[in-house]
Amino acid sequence: MTDPLDPDHVRSESARWVSRWYPAHADHHRRDGLEWYQVGPLATVIEVGFDPHDTADGVVDRLIHTVTATGADELEFDIGPGSAPAGTEQVLLDRGARIVERADVLAADIAEGLATLAARPPSAAHARMVRSRDDVDAYERIQAAVWDYPPPTDHDIDRALIDVADAGDKCLGLLDATPCGASGFTIDGQTCRLWGGAVIAAARRSGVYTAMVSTRLHNARDRGATLALTNARTQTSSPILRRLGFTVFAQRHTLRVPTR
Repeated sequence: MTDPLDPDHVRSESARWVSRWYPAHADHHRRDGLEWYQVGPLATVIEVGFDPHDTADGVVDRLIHTVTATGADELEFDIGPGSAPAGTEQVLLDRGARIVERADVLAADIAEGLATLAARPPSAAHARMVRSRDDVDAYERIQAAVWDYPPPTDHDIDRALIDVADAGDKCLGLLDATPCGASGFTIDGQTCRLWGGAVIAAARRSGVYTAMVSTRLHNARDRGATLALTNARTQTSSPILRRLGFTVFAQRHTLRVPTR
């Protein structure tokens, strides 16, 4: 039986991770082995299909050519273990990219993580899975506020509600009865991939983020997952997760490069 925290296993699971979350108002594209979403002139890469024969220069050329055709002036690409050919980050930097975000790849044994969470003092914060249209509305508005996107339209809410019915992978954080946090997760085999953790500014340091981690891990354990895996901003959510028993295994960089 594989140790959930075997470093090679964690890095392999990180390399396989493709987050298909994108803002409700974004344009979503798939073309030429690439998947990305676009908000105005910024294209954010979701997945790059490549094989062992592809070079870093070739992949970057394909990325820029493909997203420019949909009107993108800038390309944002998240690079971590196994996500692109070796040397891709340096090629992007040589073409004028800048690093706009640094994140840690963190993992935890779910059983051990839940034991750590259970030992923490009680809090007014709690969390629940997103189920109703009101939940979806609150979830999307929190995400928009934290990540500085436009508020969702009724159409955006209706579309997101369909996704919730299909996947059931979104979590709402609350202080008493007030929604103030939003997050998600994906189960892939025995791995729970935590993503999208967001808490409105007025509710930070209240335990909402921790409550959402706990709710998602309980749900994941009940669905057979043993490994919790996430990418967390180095200066914000990563320290919280390390206090909750998560361990850093690698780093990821998000780079932004002009396409014209």
